[in-house]
Amino acid sequence: MQLRFTTWPEVEGYLATRTDILIPIGATEQHGPFGLIGTDSLCAEGVANTAGERAGILVTPVLSVGMSLHHLAFPGSMSLQPSTMIAVLRDLADSLAHHGFTRLHFVNGHGGNIATAHAAFSEIHHRHPQLRCRMSNWYELPAVAGLVKARLGDSEGAHATPSELSLSWALHPEHQRQTAPQAGAAVMTGFCGAEDFRALFPDGRVGADQHRASVALGAELLEAAAGELLRVHEGWLGA
Repeated sequence: MQLRFTTWPEVEGYLATRTDILIPIGATEQHGPFGLIGTDSLCAEGVANTAGERAGILVTPVLSVGMSLHHLAFPGSMSLQPSTMIAVLRDLADSLAHHGFTRLHFVNGHGGNIATAHAAFSEIHHRHPQLRCRMSNWYELPAVAGLVKARLGDSEGAHATPSELSLSWALHPEHQRQTAPQAGAAVMTGFCGAEDFRALFPDGRVGADQHRASVALGAELLEAAAGELLRVHEGWLGA
């Protein structure tokens, strides 16, 4: 159930029976030579919408720009400052709380959002004691992590990974890119800012072999992620 395709009376009816909502958040940033710049947002949105449709849970539009300052040395990347993102998440929560929503489940597709989102949750919980926020990173859900380990092993890497490319392509196969064999990418290490990130990881990949990505794997990942997200969500509602 996508919020953008509902009407206000339909939302009012929804709130008469349940007050939970899924909020996909992602990023607009480089994903190596073959990954779509919108990968993180496309993946978070796809997992949340698939789960929401299956279980009748309302899903907000995706927050498609996140905290990606370290990717700004690559053309096309866009970012919010952490303070801006905190303010945006706080304002979204204010709006939803005003209508009577009490459980806000953020479905995240970008590791760079995690610290900032949790800082925002501290402010949100202080402002709205009746609200509960949680975050699920789709790529860390146990069923997803197990599938990735079994199918990709060390070729997964840490950024611009074949798993996230696969999921984005399964959701939007018309935008699949034809990959080519790649030399090994540098593994994750400490970095300071965007220019340092690009110097360490010149084509944008971090330990990832994008040649392993496929639409077929993406379809399996979507099934695993949506199912596991629903399991986690229902457990959270019952806690």
